[in-house]
Amino acid sequence: MVLSGAMVRSVLLIGSRIALMGALAAVTWSSLAPPDDLPSEIALSDKLLHGIAYAVLGVVAALAQRRPRVILTVLLLTAFGLLMEVLQDRTTYRTFDLADLYADALGAAIGVVVVAWPMRLAERRRARSDGA
Repeated sequence: MVLSGAMVRSVLLIGSRIALMGALAAVTWSSLAPPDDLPSEIALSDKLLHGIAYAVLGVVAALAQRRPRVILTVLLLTAFGLLMEVLQDRTTYRTFDLADLYADALGAAIGVVVVAWPMRLAERRRARSDGA
């Protein structure tokens, strides 16, 4: 059985959406778990970890869309980061940190753009070659 290009794209889209749910769950757990429950072997800055986590979310969120909506996706991921910070503030072992939210937003923007930009360039090339 040979899969068509459309079928492959649909399978990748579904896989990306499942991966997004897993990534959101992982970020939620790591954001709300007590610090003692988190791996201590990772010797990176807290802000860098936030940026990396949200860059991964941005990549997966962009891949989970047929045509990524860059601004909307970054805003939604930033809102998710804000929700995590507010929920952290409601615990006895975490606090709200605006710098974490900035790192989340920057990471999300980088992640989304890294995927969306090449997708848009490829789309424009296809449109030009179809019109030629």
